[in-house]
Amino acid sequence: MQIQAYRFESNEYRLFPLGFTVDVCDAHLNNSFGSRELKQLQLRDCPFKKHTFRLTNYIPDQSKLPPRMVAGSYRVNSELYDAKAHLMTLDWYGTIEPIVHLRYEQSRKY
Repeated sequence: MQIQAYRFESNEYRLFPLGFTVDVCDAHLNNSFGSRELKQLQLRDCPFKKHTFRLTNYIPDQSKLPPRMVAGSYRVNSELYDAKAHLMTLDWYGTIEPIVHLRYEQSRKY
């Protein structure tokens, strides 16, 4: 699988310096992207059986994401191949929002 990320800037998705190639079965068996926790997809064995997979409202395990990702909107393009034959293209859309820590101080009354 080839993976390439794009970040939304200036009203369009622009190439983001995050791209790599990975073996899908190795990544799944090693839980590289948290895929083993996706019980609704029923991904158990590799190679995956022919099936229709649907994933909505997915919140990834942030420990599986690259550290210090810049807040913003992203598109991640994934292209799956089987022995050089193109099987499918997946486009994932998501937003990384900054974590805001609020400090609460209780006022003292004298």
